[in-house]
Amino acid sequence: MCIGYTQQKNVSLQDFFSDLGELEGKLKRLHDASEFLVTVCDDAMATKVQQRVHEIDERWRRVQGVMTGQSVHQYNAGLRDIRQWCDNVETELSRQIRADYGDLSAQNNWLEVGSVCLFCLLLYLL
Repeated sequence: MCIGYTQQKNVSLQDFFSDLGELEGKLKRLHDASEFLVTVCDDAMATKVQQRVHEIDERWRRVQGVMTGQSVHQYNAGLRDIRQWCDNVETELSRQIRADYGDLSAQNNWLEVGSVCLFCLLLYLL
């Protein structure tokens, strides 16, 4: 469950951030084209072009703000999970463990599961 959830979240964030450079390039080309149109069109059309580009810029800023807010929230949630996991590990490491095979085997299994979840959280944050 831990691995599937992490992979699902990483895919959507990776997709967004991989497209970010391409989208910023398209926005730059839009600005270049609009500057050209403003210089060659009549005043009424130039005003419409400028207004439309301004609307697109505003929408782009809102999208960036939402994504930044989500990224910060996800980072903080991941950090909180890692801290909780570290606290759990510290608690487990500080308790006395009986030295029979069954208890050691169960403890080893618990630590392996915890290690996998920590690895998942670290991948999630990357």
